[in-house]
Amino acid sequence: INRYGFNSHGAVAVQQNLQHYRQAQQQAVSWSNLPWYQQVWYTLYPPILPQGPIGVNVGKNKVTPNEEAVQDYVATIQQLGPYADYLVMNISSPNTPNLRQLQQADHLASLIRACVQARNALATSSSNGKNKVPPLLVKLAPDLTDEELQQIAKTCLEEGVNGIVVTNTTNQRPVDLLSSPTLTQETGGLSGAPMKQQSTQMIRTLFRQLQGQIPIIGVGGVASGQDAYDKFKAGASLVQIYTSLVYEGPGVVSRIRQELAHTLRQNGHRSLELDVVGRDHDDLFWSLRQAKLEQQQAAALPEPTLLVEEDSEEDIRTEELEDSAVVAKKIQ
Repeated sequence: INRYGFNSHGAVAVQQNLQHYRQAQQQAVSWSNLPWYQQVWYTLYPPILPQGPIGVNVGKNKVTPNEEAVQDYVATIQQLGPYADYLVMNISSPNTPNLRQLQQADHLASLIRACVQARNALATSSSNGKNKVPPLLVKLAPDLTDEELQQIAKTCLEEGVNGIVVTNTTNQRPVDLLSSPTLTQETGGLSGAPMKQQSTQMIRTLFRQLQGQIPIIGVGGVASGQDAYDKFKAGASLVQIYTSLVYEGPGVVSRIRQELAHTLRQNGHRSLELDVVGRDHDDLFWSLRQAKLEQQQAAALPEPTLLVEEDSEEDIRTEELEDSAVVAKKIQ
């Protein structure tokens, strides 16, 4: 159980940290300007530059009323978005009073619309080295009804959200918790194993409501390769960890990946995306899989090129037939 909320040193401090990170990523050593001994040193021991995607989680301040929340989200996206590889609209923290009300239909559409517009405006100010706007995701609470989830799915599809994080921590306290009531009744969000099944079921429900059209990041109780495998089968395209990282440290990532690879081999899967994601939905899974295969094949086929400047009409027809035969052979 945690109740950290959105505490930090503030957006200015975060911005400075991100600036330093991006500057270090883009730093290039000019070999020609270095003394020979430094060139030898860097050849033997190349400098380790920061790497890995940066996600920026944005939310409103605790004292900001929901009626003014959109200004906080937009301002944070404008300030920190240029340094992000992806942005997450956090509307589900249990530790910020009334924040989860923003998941309701009368708030959600206008909030997402404003954030999408602010994100799109980053195209001219991006500092993430990719010259494109970062994907915008929405992070949901696990304590939603199926009807609420259906409305959220509809809004996310209509407003052009790029992904959904499922789920944040829960306010609920399962009856089978082993700790004493003194601990279990503390204020805050519960994470880890006790909410694993609740999170997985919500992924399963949302995937079907979205018809696989928006990627889902699965979060909640992922501590093993089997846990990750279950999230992928339910419909997640990616998984995140929190509690297992706290208790085991960074090495848990390698262990989960190794266990997941073993599980995939045991079940005869060759591709996580094609063979696993959404497999719990048998009817939907196969149609989506076929669509993914067709997209991959279309992307792999070269476009036929005809040289017509000096060719006769008969030569052109011959080239078209040969190109068609090559394409047909590749498809076979």
